[in-house]
Amino acid sequence: MDKVSPFFSFVILEYNRKKELEKTVERIEKAAASAKEVPYEVIVVVNGSGAQTFESFRILFRHSANVKLVELDKNIGISGWNNGAEIAKGQYLWFLDDDSYPLEESIQQAYTELCGGAIQAAACRVIHQPGASGLVLEANQDHCLSKVFCGCGFILERKVFVELRGFWDQIFVYAHEKEFAVRLDDSGVSIIYLHNVVVNHDAVARLTDMKYYHTFRSTALINLRFLSFWKARLMIMLYLIRNITSIKPKYYKPSFLGIKDAFKVVANGKISRVAIRKDTQKKYFI
Repeated sequence: MDKVSPFFSFVILEYNRKKELEKTVERIEKAAASAKEVPYEVIVVVNGSGAQTFESFRILFRHSANVKLVELDKNIGISGWNNGAEIAKGQYLWFLDDDSYPLEESIQQAYTELCGGAIQAAACRVIHQPGASGLVLEANQDHCLSKVFCGCGFILERKVFVELRGFWDQIFVYAHEKEFAVRLDDSGVSIIYLHNVVVNHDAVARLTDMKYYHTFRSTALINLRFLSFWKARLMIMLYLIRNITSIKPKYYKPSFLGIKDAFKVVANGKISRVAIRKDTQKKYFI
């Protein structure tokens, strides 16, 4: 008998969180067991955690037929999800962090919502546990349109992901949801908020220089990618003015450095401007 193709490919990005990853996979398998008619696979991208960590995962999951491992030599940030998606066989990709997982009833709920094929992109309701950080969607009702999604709980039809060529590798972390959402909207794909598909997020937030550096860098890169150079400069300046008063002075330097390095990416020829529809530009940048 031919093996049934998975409906969901859970693509998990792991970086130096062995215990959290074990918990996440365990929770997925438990939830999948209660949704018996839903074929699935779990793809863990070990994002530069080292050969020893990868080997420990290989041993841990050696008897798990549904778990596949991808090893990356270095941490390449959120574009590591692309490496997992490359080997995925599922009709839908379900992107998770190593510390986020769907609640037990949510896999069956998601399958019920998506099996008809009418929804191509779905934003899960992500519950950030106390101390965790992440995007909080401003959706006020189930099945409403959402401008963005939270990266640690996002479901997308695989063929759409392939057509859009995955997450942009110039963004290391933070604001990648907006960049991808812009391209989704421009391609005509709507993001539907599924209130009853719930993902739990356990991460502990840490305010560090690198968080501010990457947040400001990513935001600047997004503007430079989708807007004219002069309009991008204006939007970056407005973003800086709106946010600089809300952060502590010790984070000024990494924030400015992030913006400076974004312009270096342009100077090095690593950004080709992507023309988007006027309605998409108005939706995300005005």
